[in-house]
This record gives sequence, structure tokens and C-alpha cells, in this order.
Amino acid sequence: MRPLRNWLVLTVAVGYLCHLPVPETQAQVLANLVNVDLKVEVTFDPATGVYSYSYTIISGPENVGDIHMLMITIVTGKVLEPTTDPDLVSDDSFTDGNLAPTRTVPVGLQSPSRWRAGVSIDGRVGWGSSFTGIDVAPGKSLGGFVINSKAPPGPREFQIDPVLPFNDPNVFPKNCEVDPNCPDPQSFNVTGQTTGPVLAEELTLIDAKGQRPSDVNTFLKFSNPLVTSTTLPPGVKTFDLVIFYGPTINPATFGAVLNGTDITPSFTVSPGG
Repeated sequence: MRPLRNWLVLTVAVGYLCHLPVPETQAQVLANLVNVDLKVEVTFDPATGVYSYSYTIISGPENVGDIHMLMITIVTGKVLEPTTDPDLVSDDSFTDGNLAPTRTVPVGLQSPSRWRAGVSIDGRVGWGSSFTGIDVAPGKSLGGFVINSKAPPGPREFQIDPVLPFNDPNVFPKNCEVDPNCPDPQSFNVTGQTTGPVLAEELTLIDAKGQRPSDVNTFLKFSNPLVTSTTLPPGVKTFDLVIFYGPTINPATFGAVLNGTDITPSFTVSPGG
């Protein structure tokens, strides 16, 4: 009798969009992040129960303006008691504290050299470059942004901010809040979805599809994506995939195919992992 086998079949749908020329404005010259990617790798330590989320900012060479800030949402709808967990390791860059400890997932934070980290009052992890010359320039990448948490992975929102010359009155006049010609700083930011810590009780999971719904489909569950068919927007070349392996699975029966290519070796399969 052949063993039951739960295959993950991935298909990337690519869209095409005709780009019409747009008149160049002061804002576009000032900062224009047209190609920014945020990659994440998640590892799990079964000895401590800690997930480590490691992020890398990649700035395309066609961008205008350096990147100096990364923010990731870690807010929770559950009111928590502030605790100090020695397993959630931080480095000395986590100097700004947690301004929303009762409504954010408990975390430890680590940063690239000379960047600082903290948790804002609105429930976001924030990293900022503390010295000029260490921002992420066009055509460059920077890793080492790490969140340590005992909360498992799920979809989270991110924001990436470029450097803006707020001290230049020719660009940002002192009466900027009432000047209709003043650039909106938020319009230069890049936002999107990544993977980050979500409390287990708040995590949404879907079962795998295609075999026996009563048992085999539950061998694999997913927290991202949450639909069985996903079309990537034009220009998007990567996506985050988060799999929860059932506690009773046989790792030898796992398989994964991407666009007809066997990519099973890319996964580390462990029951309950």
C-alpha cells in the first residue's frame, strides 16, 4: 500500500503592466524607491521555543534616495502582562525600549552595526540608522535586522522609509503642515507584507487541499498565504510561504514542486515544526 503523500504544488503567475510616462516632479527627484525588497528567513530553536526572524533590505540600483528606517508591526489584540523572558535575546541596539508592552508580542531585537531598535507606541518594531553613511544606498542590501520571539510566523505589515532632507527649507518649509505644495513625507515610504511573529491564538491557518479533508489535508497547514490560489502583482518576484507541519507526519512523504520543478530539498520538514 502506497503511503499517503502530501505534496505542495506552487505556481507563480506573472502579470504584465504597461507603464505610461509620468511627468517628473520634485518629489520623484527627491526620493523614489521604485524597487525595494524585504527578505525574511525564519528559524526555530526547539530547545528554547524561540523563532528568529532575520530580515534583509534590498534596494534596487534604479532607486533614488538612501533607506534609513525599517518598521514591522507586532501588535496584538490581546492585553498582555509585561514580562522579561531571558530566551528572547537582544543586543545593545535595543535601547529605545518597548513603548507598548501590553499590546505587542514579546520580542528581543538585534540590529546591524550602528543601527538602533525599539518598539513604538503604535505597536511596531522600528530600526533606524543612527549615523550618516550607514544607510542602505541604491544597489545595496543590508541584513541583520532580527526579531526573536516565541510567537510563530504569520503575515505582518512592514514600512521602509528613505532619507528626506527635512532641514532643507527649500523642500520642507517651516509651515509645511499648511503649505499645499509641501511634499507629504509618507508618500515616499514603501509598505507591504512580510512574515513576523503572531500569537498562536491569533494566527489564522488553512489546511492543505486536494486529498482527504478529514485527515490528509491537515498534515500541512499554512499561515501565509491564506488562499489556495495567489497571483503576484506585476514586478513582484518573491513571496513568503509559511508551512506548519502536522505532529504525526512522516517527513519522508513530503514533496514540493514550483512551476514543475522539484524543490523538496529546499524545505526542512519536522513533525510539529
